[in-house]
Amino acid sequence: MSATGCELHYLDLWGDDESMWKLPWRCKVCPDGIGEAADIAAADSWPGGSPTRGESEDDPGTNAVVVRTAAGLELLEAAVRDGALTVECDIGPAEMNEYQPHQVKKKQAVWAPRRTAMTGLVERYAADGYCFPVDVLDPEQARILGEELLAIRNDPRFVDLGNNDQFNHPHLLSRAAADLVRHPVLLEVAESLLGPDLLVWGATLFAKPPHSGNYVSWHQDLHYWGFDCEDEVSAWVALGPVTEASGCMRFARGSHVVGGIEHNDTFAPGNSLTRGQEAMFEVNEDDVVLVELASGQASFHHGRLLHGSGPNGTDDWRLGLAIQYIGAHVRQVATELDYAMPVRGVDRFHNFAHVSAPDVDLSPESLAWHRRVMLAQNDAIYESTEDVDGAVR
Repeated sequence: MSATGCELHYLDLWGDDESMWKLPWRCKVCPDGIGEAADIAAADSWPGGSPTRGESEDDPGTNAVVVRTAAGLELLEAAVRDGALTVECDIGPAEMNEYQPHQVKKKQAVWAPRRTAMTGLVERYAADGYCFPVDVLDPEQARILGEELLAIRNDPRFVDLGNNDQFNHPHLLSRAAADLVRHPVLLEVAESLLGPDLLVWGATLFAKPPHSGNYVSWHQDLHYWGFDCEDEVSAWVALGPVTEASGCMRFARGSHVVGGIEHNDTFAPGNSLTRGQEAMFEVNEDDVVLVELASGQASFHHGRLLHGSGPNGTDDWRLGLAIQYIGAHVRQVATELDYAMPVRGVDRFHNFAHVSAPDVDLSPESLAWHRRVMLAQNDAIYESTEDVDGAVR
């Protein structure tokens, strides 16, 4: 193998103005030009976004590094210690706006109509206790992720991945699942509902086999999670088409305003919930909404909203990833120790021990963290119960 090298001026590569940039269309309209879901991102740092020919003679340019998480900061500090990077000064958001003005303009332009749509979602959520559909993933992306997570769930090498045949916390074992829980669209909706400082408390792959009688009874999530307040929202991302025939979710419109409802723990065969819990409440069929989603779409629902789902009568698996977002101020009151993953803003409260996305899929370290989180959270979920078949203990 042989290679040749050459030296190009920055503007010879990128062009003298933005109109010369050779970018795919999707890059031009993507509002996330600085990797908002990443632990760490890099950017050029010339005032105005790029130099002129004359300015570049005196200013060869530097790189800005945006660090958002503890993992990103650890990586940056390690690179500095090893001599791979030199940090000259700290900059703030105002300087980044000056260095990357095209990203600011693009985000404002692309997000303006989405902000209008977001207002409608928030209003619907407040009135009904849910909002959907929200486009998140390309259908093919969703299918690939669904197949990956289903393969892990069904792999006999891995046991105790979840309660009652569920696959809990796949975001602690799969980098692709960790990317999804930090997806900018999901975070934008969650922030609109809960505020800017967000944690992911948990995630669960709900997988109904073809022609399965498995179902989910009417219930409220917050009845058994041990939080001190209701500042939680669940995002449910379809990893394949989800229809009434395949056992889509059903929402009881407006039921989130009723408050806490007593539940009966049935531990019934075929009920996919941890305790087979059923809300002791008569749901009016006129209020029932079918949550049919295309592959890659998501729904969001309040933790007090009554919801459930029927059996899958189709030839395909019905797959969906449920993600629980909470405000950083939420406290766990059912157990002394609990875990969560910071995904946006700042955690000023530290009510939950932090967990990070895996560096390697299914590594021994990530499997150990997964079990640690499972055991801690099951202390809350199975509070006041004896040993339960199917529970990870």
